[in-house]
Amino acid sequence: MLHLSCRTNSFTDMVLATWTQVKKDEPRTYPAQVRKGLLQIMRVAFPSQPKYPGELAPFLEKKDFPFAIPEIHFHPADGTLLGAATSRREMHFFRFVKIGSILGRRTEVKLLELGSVVVAENDENKNIPVITRFEWFPELSTTGAERLNDKHTISFAITTNLNDVKIVKAQIPAIKDVFDHRLSHPQPPTILEITDVHKHDLEAWTSNSIAIGSEDGIVRKMLLSGGDDSALIASSIELDTSGKLNTASFP
Repeated sequence: MLHLSCRTNSFTDMVLATWTQVKKDEPRTYPAQVRKGLLQIMRVAFPSQPKYPGELAPFLEKKDFPFAIPEIHFHPADGTLLGAATSRREMHFFRFVKIGSILGRRTEVKLLELGSVVVAENDENKNIPVITRFEWFPELSTTGAERLNDKHTISFAITTNLNDVKIVKAQIPAIKDVFDHRLSHPQPPTILEITDVHKHDLEAWTSNSIAIGSEDGIVRKMLLSGGDDSALIASSIELDTSGKLNTASFP
């Protein structure tokens, strides 16, 4: 089985996310995982002429994972910040960068790893949740000294195959280029808050939020989700500037 998700980040490059079933005779880093995934940068424009004599074909990074990557999205307020949902209850974050390598005589397009966070718990039978869908919320704030200890505060909604719909708020390092010293000394993202919004009777597969309005620092949204129980559930969400979250559900 193959799943494909893509997002164009510029006029010439895109990121693909795929996953396939692990064959019975293939080694498994995580015994419970039956899927493996891939993130790959690809060029979508027709081949262009070299800009200077001796220029080589670009380096387009590819990353293999011992778990599935069901979905990827770039952040709506930051077109180089990439989030990836996994089949191992984790969200992974990357920075999409393009640099010119003088020594390599080519352009290099890379995905810098910003770390991962666990956003759901195993059930009573120790089944590992698959994040079936995630959606960024456009709000993005940054604190700290640039390229020293600055962090992005992000928030997003997720659905899982264990029926859950959640909102996650986290902080990730605001790494933006290959020269950031934190790439040599990884600083893992931090979970600030995980809120259970509502729950389906069967697997939750999709969600979408609708902005209702904002007033006095409070952002109001409607979060809708659907699942294998054929139910459409809507919850009203209020986010204030302090990050406090209030919800109310309407099955």
